Amino acid sequence: MSLLNERQGSPSREARESVKGGSISVKDEEIFEERTASEAAVDKEQDGDPSHLAREREAKLKKAYRRVDLRLIMWYSVLLILIKASTMNITNVAILNLEQGTGIKHQLGDLTGAQWAWILSAFAYPYMALEPVSTVLMKRFSPRKWMSRILLTWASSDSPPKVQQQLTCFWPGILFHLSFFYPADRTALRIAMLYTSNQFAGMLSGLLAFGLAYMNGVAGLAGWRWMFLLEGAPVLLGGVATIFVLPDYPNDKAKFLSQEDRELIVSELPKNQPTADSKTWDWSQVKLLAYNPVFYLFILIWASHCIGSFSVAMVLPTVFYALKLENSKITQLLTLPPYAIGILVVLIIATQISTRKVNAWKCAIILEIINCGCYVALLVVSNAVAKYVLVCFAIVCASGVIPILLPELIRTSSGTTATALTIGIVCCFAHTASIAGPQIYQDGYGPHYRLSYSVSLGLLAVAIAAMLVNWMLIRRRDVKAKAAAAEAGR
Repeated sequence: MSLLNERQGSPSREARESVKGGSISVKDEEIFEERTASEAAVDKEQDGDPSHLAREREAKLKKAYRRVDLRLIMWYSVLLILIKASTMNITNVAILNLEQGTGIKHQLGDLTGAQWAWILSAFAYPYMALEPVSTVLMKRFSPRKWMSRILLTWASSDSPPKVQQQLTCFWPGILFHLSFFYPADRTALRIAMLYTSNQFAGMLSGLLAFGLAYMNGVAGLAGWRWMFLLEGAPVLLGGVATIFVLPDYPNDKAKFLSQEDRELIVSELPKNQPTADSKTWDWSQVKLLAYNPVFYLFILIWASHCIGSFSVAMVLPTVFYALKLENSKITQLLTLPPYAIGILVVLIIATQISTRKVNAWKCAIILEIINCGCYVALLVVSNAVAKYVLVCFAIVCASGVIPILLPELIRTSSGTTATALTIGIVCCFAHTASIAGPQIYQDGYGPHYRLSYSVSLGLLAVAIAAMLVNWMLIRRRDVKAKAAAAEAGR
């Protein structure tokens, strides 16, 4: 009220005291009393003003969400960096120490390009088979226990295929876990931050590969063996710490939140989002999901976009090495720019979406069109440096589409079981890139990869068409929902 007093010319403390002591005129005293009564009326009006109450509630919500961000988003970001740096090493070791004759393909029996492609593809099958089941089981066993179990089992694995199997559902599990704390329309920037942790891990993996190339021959081990050995220990520590750091749900067990914080967070969640006290499995939600065309269009978007865009990322060091710009060690560093630029692009777009300045679907479609343009150019240019720049731009555009659309995927789901299945099933189709990518970008198609780029271009066109149709269906559904809500409020 101090600012209000100044604006209204209210008497100072000394003036009030003089009023009480009778040292001013009766007229001045009446003016003072009128202004005091006016201030009281303003206070009373603000207390009952809906906009004032809404602002106060929003301020409290932001404080509560910041506490959750520090515990949930920050911890998952650290874990994603550790995990993705470890899982992405399989793409980096493909060209590690090739000039010294100690590359992984040679030491595993002079593997051909086709054989190596099948090895890379084999990693993705456990993902596709187990992700939907694992996402549902996270609700059954609690997020804290399930995510810790994934990390600890990973650390005890002794081969890359087992690594891939145990990391099943970590990323979908994170998305499902977030839906218990945040409304979908508040997740754009948070998901982008988590997704950019993956991008940062891609940079870190390239840097580690560059450094470990100089450990080739140490203790009689090739550089690629050192890479697998040294990247597991941090994940083991992360798995142990997750038991103590990660909260399950915004309920009484989340001691880092006050009771008011917990009540605000739960009350802010839409009715269609998952809740801690809901059933793990609900057949009615499964049936509704089975007849939901939006769900199937999301699957088509994920599969066509990821195969079309991420296939080249599955073998990126190999594609860059085929351009003969540098030796295998420096080529590892050439993989860093697209990931670094991708981080900036994703965060900028997500910030604009979170403030409702741009539409998520429009941004995704524009990025996909630019992506198509890059592949068209790759089919006609022959200069190695130009090809490198175009591939980098294609990966930057590709990296922005999925995190932009993930909040929409969560928002259009309904119920705990349906949300778990939607996230698990749709995200598992992202691994079609791991299956098809190494086949599409086999060594034999290089160094120009024209057939590979043509396949990517065609699939991206399918993704654009699926995005347009799904956007139209979701807009119609939103309009009907608003109309029904307005009718119910009358």
